[in-house]
Amino acid sequence: MPVAGAICMCEELMTLKLEAVHLFREVKKIRRSRDVSFCEDTELNREKHNSINAIIKHLLVGHEGKPCPGGDRPIVSLAKTAQLRGWLRWLALILFDFAGHLAPGARQAFW
Repeated sequence: MPVAGAICMCEELMTLKLEAVHLFREVKKIRRSRDVSFCEDTELNREKHNSINAIIKHLLVGHEGKPCPGGDRPIVSLAKTAQLRGWLRWLALILFDFAGHLAPGARQAFW
């Protein structure tokens, strides 16, 4: 039974993380075992980046377009989003007020 307040990791996220760890270890083993060509090194890096991108994509939009609840920490919180929207509204009001004091030609250049 999970501890109260603990977040259960979703199965897909766990699989992606395990695949990424396995891939990173394989790449490290290949690089240490022999001298790799520039092209092979590029391909190995591409595979690593693709595995990282798959994890990030799943965390951001992996559950029907919503963030994965099984991440280590929330990527986007509703409180921060609301705070940012309020700040952006305040900034827009300030800029609108500022633009009202400009000459008509300067107002077009400003916007």
